Amino acid sequence: MKLLALTLVTSVCYDPYYLGRVNDPEGYSDDVLMQIMIMQIEDNGQFRCKVQGTKSLDEWPGLILNETGNVKIIDWVNGQIGTIAGTINLSWCPAEVQDLRVTELGLHGTVDTDQLPSMLTVLHLFGNVFKGTFSTKGLPNVMLDVCINSNHLVGSLNLSNLPPPLEVFDASKNLFSGQIDLTRLPSNLIELCLCSNSFVGPINFTILPRQLEYLSLEDNNIKQDAVFLPRLGENQEVFLQGNHIGLVTGLQELNHRL
Repeated sequence: MKLLALTLVTSVCYDPYYLGRVNDPEGYSDDVLMQIMIMQIEDNGQFRCKVQGTKSLDEWPGLILNETGNVKIIDWVNGQIGTIAGTINLSWCPAEVQDLRVTELGLHGTVDTDQLPSMLTVLHLFGNVFKGTFSTKGLPNVMLDVCINSNHLVGSLNLSNLPPPLEVFDASKNLFSGQIDLTRLPSNLIELCLCSNSFVGPINFTILPRQLEYLSLEDNNIKQDAVFLPRLGENQEVFLQGNHIGLVTGLQELNHRL
């Protein structure tokens, strides 16, 4: 039985044909899941030894394990992890990961939100080459911070499905398009960045969360004759320049930023 188990793990980790037939991460150890997640990444010794193969997880850079030895935090940031390239398979992220940061590494991949760990509270993927759509509905219900800016993500973006506890959502500098609904944002939302996409109007700005401090919509394709903004708090900022917006009422001091 031990020999059979060893053969299975080896097949899952290194046989692309077998990997293509396996699409349920449940039941595999974090070691196996992490190996599959980076299978298509070229590294310079960060994850693999030339002689012994993949390192044990406690030797990987940017990983923090919990008390049971499972992965709790993945923090791979350009300048700290070294040079890596290729495709990352986020669908195999271990189940107990709460904080996932893979930023400014130029990695390819897709973001299947319904495959993310249910305990995930922070997702930072900015500065990569992630493609495809992004479903807000699939995000874990405990999410607090999502930064997917500076990628190649496309399609519409349903802001009504954002997780209730969410405080930060940055989807700027992508290829998103279509209309956006700002009337059903999470009540805890503090920062919403959607600049440099192809969103269109009209947009209703009258029902923004009370907690919102920063709203960035500049450099889209929003065409609107008039915008009414409710009076914002002392520290709140709204940026709309780079669109085709006429008169802004309700907050005259905003006009110089159009």
